[in-house]
Amino acid sequence: MSVRFVSAVGACLFACSFAAHAAEKRLDRTFSVAPGGRLTIEADSADLRVTGTGGNQVVVHILLTGNERAVERINLSAEQSGNDVAVLAKQRTGKWTDWLPGVWILDGKVEVQVPREYNIDIRTSGGDMTVGQLQGTAHGRTSGGDVRVTEVQGPVEMQTSGGDVRVEQIDGQTRLSTSGGDLDIVRVNGDLDVKTSGGYIHLDDVVGKVMARTSSGNVIARNVRGDSDLKTSG
Repeated sequence: MSVRFVSAVGACLFACSFAAHAAEKRLDRTFSVAPGGRLTIEADSADLRVTGTGGNQVVVHILLTGNERAVERINLSAEQSGNDVAVLAKQRTGKWTDWLPGVWILDGKVEVQVPREYNIDIRTSGGDMTVGQLQGTAHGRTSGGDVRVTEVQGPVEMQTSGGDVRVEQIDGQTRLSTSGGDLDIVRVNGDLDVKTSGGYIHLDDVVGKVMARTSSGNVIARNVRGDSDLKTSG
């Protein structure tokens, strides 16, 4: 028993020693592009923010902080192909010691400015997504964060497995889904399809056909001008 106890204490101290040494990794890149291109982001454990601007550049800022082992095993890159830009912030596969407690403590932020007329397809395995001031297609998916989208002209499709979704001032067909949060939709001009498995749905000022479904919450609809199919199971 004493041998196992000493081994457990030693393993804990070994793991905690990684967390004690803070580190960070940065990437800053700027690309000249033409409107109409596409931004893609693939990230682990990072919040994503994409904002449209009046310029013709894609400006990428990535900051990751955590213990040394976690930071050193993250690959960062931003590459241009024509008018498209691909951003990567993903962990490399490693040894069994990478799974010890405290090894994967990370705080990540990926912030990108793009031309206002630009398309995006962004994904993160564990963070929030914020998108705004765009004229183009906006697709996004997160496995564990909130989603906020404002001032987008174009089709919007957003999905989260564990957070709330709020969209405001959208001009285009919109599809939203969450497995564990609320949905707030304000000022949408276009057909709307929304679904949540664990929260309420609030609709206000929607022009277009609406389909809204929740498994365990209220549905509140105001100023909806179009055919509506609203359902709640709880």
